[in-house]
Amino acid sequence: MPRGMYSRPLRKPIVPVGPSIAYIPLTQGQFALVDRDAADFLGQWNWFAYFDKTTGGFYAARSVGRNRVPLHKAICVKDGFQTDHVNLNGLDNRRSNLRLATQSQNGANKGTYRSNQCGLKGASPAKGKWRSQIKLNGKVKHLGYFSSAEEAHHAYLSAARMLHGEFARAA
Repeated sequence: MPRGMYSRPLRKPIVPVGPSIAYIPLTQGQFALVDRDAADFLGQWNWFAYFDKTTGGFYAARSVGRNRVPLHKAICVKDGFQTDHVNLNGLDNRRSNLRLATQSQNGANKGTYRSNQCGLKGASPAKGKWRSQIKLNGKVKHLGYFSSAEEAHHAYLSAARMLHGEFARAA
């Protein structure tokens, strides 16, 4: 082997789970779920798990130099679009769970932030009441002040269904 080169052994082989699903073993005791027909292509690289503090979930990725390339981008990618996990599980990388989305659509499909004080999306305390707001194309739209978090959340849900359609997320 030339000087300065090193060889990294490949991870454990991809595990078929059925006729259409396979698991890719990752670091940190995690596994990525993929379509079996994509397993051979994806098996040529070492994949690792990383925890995203914003979403509170794991994602699968590989290293390319100093960059991290997410597994979902190896499966579903198009210039100008992001890849959205329909069920919010960053380790579920089956094609049926991935869809192309604009940045705004991907943001609409995010769950409730971990810092949310009441656990209801679109509701936050303000001025002794509950404020409801929604983001559309990077701009925050104020929906009103309400006497309860539940009322503010319902206002958010109504606006989300109308503005975000299939990308609207309740929780």
